[in-house]
Amino acid sequence: LSNGNTISPLATTIYSVTGTDINGCVNSDQLTITINPLPNVNAGSDQTICDGDQITFNATGANSYTWSNGTLNGSTIIPTLGTTIFTVVGTSSLGCESSDQFQVVVNSLPIIEAGQNQEVCENTSIVLNATGASAYTWNNNVSNNQFFNPPVGTTFYNVTGTSSQGCTNTDQLTVIVHPLPQVQAGTDLSICEGDSITLFAQGGLNFVWTNGIQNGISFVPASSSVYSVTGTSQFGCVNSDNLVVTVNPIPIVYAGIDTAICFGETFSVSGTGANFYEWNNGITNNATFVRSEEHTS
Repeated sequence: LSNGNTISPLATTIYSVTGTDINGCVNSDQLTITINPLPNVNAGSDQTICDGDQITFNATGANSYTWSNGTLNGSTIIPTLGTTIFTVVGTSSLGCESSDQFQVVVNSLPIIEAGQNQEVCENTSIVLNATGASAYTWNNNVSNNQFFNPPVGTTFYNVTGTSSQGCTNTDQLTVIVHPLPQVQAGTDLSICEGDSITLFAQGGLNFVWTNGIQNGISFVPASSSVYSVTGTSQFGCVNSDNLVVTVNPIPIVYAGIDTAICFGETFSVSGTGANFYEWNNGITNNATFVRSEEHTS
């Protein structure tokens, strides 16, 4: 080696030097150059995460670490959207330095739309159709884009949507189900031909009867019929009920043939055509009686 040269030893080496002065006198010395190993710094594995997720800087292989973004080793941050490369420089106990880096890809969250709030009547089928993701999971055992009957009352439906990158987000809607009105047409009726009746429904608003009948207005049924009534609640929900009106024919009662008898003779009256009979003058059907005085009827 020439004096003043720069060298890059690859291993620990002892170097000797011999010096001669102007008088020709000679002497020597030596130095040892020790090669310390670089630290094997590991920044960690590359990561793909979703917006809002945390990452932890946890480099290994050295005694101290300096990260490119100024974060302390062991600290946690929420990285920004996109792709970022983080570099760390690690220093060993002997002062030697080495570096490593890892890449973080941050994917955006899907924008989930659960849909509009809904207000329906009992027994109405609805469908919830969320958008903005690749797959959806609803609460309350609901499947996306499948019809079902929600229960009466107010129910909150939450949906979690998952994007093709595996990121999730949620949204919510409200379904209000109004009960049907408890419409009551009334009790079945059995009447005689020519009798008038009044149908009066309860349990709702704006009652509409079949056969042109008006609620609370008397009429004479022409024959036996089933009468149906529809009532509406204050929320516009509709329900119905019916009753049966049986119209019984008038019995054709026959008192018998007009008869002339003498004073003091007995006579028997016997009405037919019905089940029960009521005679005037205190006479009993099928009974024999003596007409004790003359009557004009």
